[in-house]
Amino acid sequence: MSKPFDVEIDNSIAHIRFNRPEKRNSMNEDFWNLFPKEVEELDDSGEIRALIVSSTGPHFSSGIDLNMFNNDVVEDESENEPGRKAGYFRSIRLE
Repeated sequence: MSKPFDVEIDNSIAHIRFNRPEKRNSMNEDFWNLFPKEVEELDDSGEIRALIVSSTGPHFSSGIDLNMFNNDVVEDESENEPGRKAGYFRSIRLE
């Protein structure tokens, strides 16, 4: 799995740069799983005084990558029940 961002540390300043410009730096499942861990590790290390978050390409981020909802997470029965499907997505939490 390749990270959807790059991390550099220079002179006690960490720089996280989103690196999916072809997808307008949308935040996919890898992002949601890795980004919080990366920030926590940087914080726990005690090596940095500041954190810069930026991106590559013309867009900072288009937000959540909706393609992560195209898998078989939602059961077929909800296909004709958009309210249940929407309720499911509001209730999930990524670990």
